Amino acid sequence: MDRQTMLQSRSIWVLQASSCSGANGSARGVGWQGIGPFAVRSLPRECSIRARAMSSTSDVCLLDMTTKAVQFVSVFPQSIRRDLRTDHAGEFGAVQIYRGALAAARLRERLGLSTEGGRVIEFAQHHMETEQQHLDIMLQLVPPSDRTKLLPLWRLMANSLGFFPTLLGPRQLYWTIVAVETFVEQHYLDQIEKLQAERILPDLSALLIRLKEEEVEHRDEAAAALFGRKDAPEAANPSGVAKAWMLLVEAGSKAAVAASKLL
Repeated sequence: MDRQTMLQSRSIWVLQASSCSGANGSARGVGWQGIGPFAVRSLPRECSIRARAMSSTSDVCLLDMTTKAVQFVSVFPQSIRRDLRTDHAGEFGAVQIYRGALAAARLRERLGLSTEGGRVIEFAQHHMETEQQHLDIMLQLVPPSDRTKLLPLWRLMANSLGFFPTLLGPRQLYWTIVAVETFVEQHYLDQIEKLQAERILPDLSALLIRLKEEEVEHRDEAAAALFGRKDAPEAANPSGVAKAWMLLVEAGSKAAVAASKLL
């Protein structure tokens, strides 16, 4: 399949959610499986995941968007494959962050420390489910041979990034998520702009836009937990320890992206 074939798909940007189910409303399609030592649970079939897969502003079925993008995996340019390699590593790491956060929140609960009435646990659980769906998508877009060899290291580091701030307290978790998702938003945006500038792979671009939007939702929810509003200026322009922490997370994330491209 050549570049012309990719360009011919440019007009197909989104599929309506109504296409996700059969005439009787039942889900159709197949579940997904992870591969190798980092295999993950199957993604639930089609629009049975609608509540998690649909954003608040879109009725697009995430699974159908993924199916369209996956058709072109074999012709992805090398530069796009390298970018997706980092996306896979990032989504893998995101799942580990929330697993670590969930473990720490449950430990705090057992120790009688605040979890804000269980809100921290619910926050981590809900976001982990979304990130798991993102990882399931990346498992389809990034074949095993293209994945970074550093996943065991990212597992340890990301789990720690979720665990230790959460162990310190809820606000530390929320600031960590603001920092991580601020970086992820720009990371996805850079790839989207590259695809749109080259006018190729619109289905992949649309999918990355959707994933970016969901990551932004995570950041906004963390900001709302901190300040009571999603658009709080304090979250975008922190000071003191919070600013230093965000800079540290950004630097670590950039280093992880660079390393994942190489190894």
